[in-house]
Amino acid sequence: MDEAGAPGRRVVNVAQDVTGAVIQADSIGTVNAGAAPPRARTFDDLVADRVAEFVGRRFLLDELRDFLRDHRGGYFLVRGEPGIGKTSLSAWVANQYDAPRHFVQAGTHYSTPRHFIDNIGTQLIGRHRLALPPPGPGDHHGGYLEDLFHAVARTADKPVLLVVDALDEVDQPAGRATTLYLPDRLPDGVFALLTSRPRETGHDLALPSGVHQRLLAHDDPLNAADLAEYVTRYFAAHSTAIDLAVSRHRTTRAELATAVVEKSCGNFMYAHHVVRDIAAGRLQDWTPATLPTGLAGYYRAHWARMRRTSPEWTDVLLPVLVRLVVHDHPVTAGNLCDPPTSGTLTPTRVWAALDKWREFLHEAREHGKRTYQLYHRSFREFLLEQPEVEVAREEQRERVVLSALDGALDRARRRP
Repeated sequence: MDEAGAPGRRVVNVAQDVTGAVIQADSIGTVNAGAAPPRARTFDDLVADRVAEFVGRRFLLDELRDFLRDHRGGYFLVRGEPGIGKTSLSAWVANQYDAPRHFVQAGTHYSTPRHFIDNIGTQLIGRHRLALPPPGPGDHHGGYLEDLFHAVARTADKPVLLVVDALDEVDQPAGRATTLYLPDRLPDGVFALLTSRPRETGHDLALPSGVHQRLLAHDDPLNAADLAEYVTRYFAAHSTAIDLAVSRHRTTRAELATAVVEKSCGNFMYAHHVVRDIAAGRLQDWTPATLPTGLAGYYRAHWARMRRTSPEWTDVLLPVLVRLVVHDHPVTAGNLCDPPTSGTLTPTRVWAALDKWREFLHEAREHGKRTYQLYHRSFREFLLEQPEVEVAREEQRERVVLSALDGALDRARRRP
């Protein structure tokens, strides 16, 4: 896996791991791969994080392989509920194929068509050394993408796969255009793996025609088998902590693994959190039968436990979390602190709160600074349903507005 997915390498093991015997190891994905220009973002931290614990999905990878083999070009869309593993699948495929990629993130500039076109355009122009100018102010539309993809098709001597994750998080005005202004048809030799939430959750996309769609269902037996493999691997990698937990709670590894899979309701994010809580001893007085049910059930149980056991809940933990919700984009620890002359959220307290919430945060480095953002959109949606978060959120918004007004008045007073 590491050799196949290492940045800048040819995809040595794709024939065995992804594309099977029909498409050879060097026949897709890394055509003329040069280093992308600096302003392209390839989401390396996110990809590394998700690939590290990726398991299974053979049935989806095989279906994608067959699609690449049997079609001359086109879109392959995977739909699935929040937390089922769509982003991890995207990261794995992007890593294995060394594919140009864009991960849409709600509430950030990475959710807009403009930044998608800038980012994917810069990657493709750099990789394929296209005689095409980078997208400019007037190029954020479908016409530019059509020209770009056709230029790639003319230049590449083998098929090219793009990865675009989380179409349901795109911030785009309603209209006649397709989501992200994706061309209605991709030229021969150009493919795209897309992901989104299901239609049933209110995410009906404006898709190009002829998109191949695959629903990753929570109750699919193949999904349950992948979850069981994930839990078994985690237990094996953390055997000392897990064995201590099962002995304390008078159960067995097998019984606990079965319970986690059943209680997960097919959700990988649930399993990700619960196995870590068990290993770390954060769950008290549990039995396999009393584990929370489903991702929302886990969030409720964790929320109640934090409120009950954290002395600084009201003054520190809740305010830091609310500020992460209000910002809804990557921020530094300094962005979360109160001004030095007032407030209780000192750097020391903010760092302590970030450590408490670490399992729910995505850490990255941007422009040399460490940033933090809520790890998963489903957790943010859960938080927005909590009355105390809504109250604190409104208070924080008022403080932000008043602070901005005070700053503007102070600058006005200082003008000569």
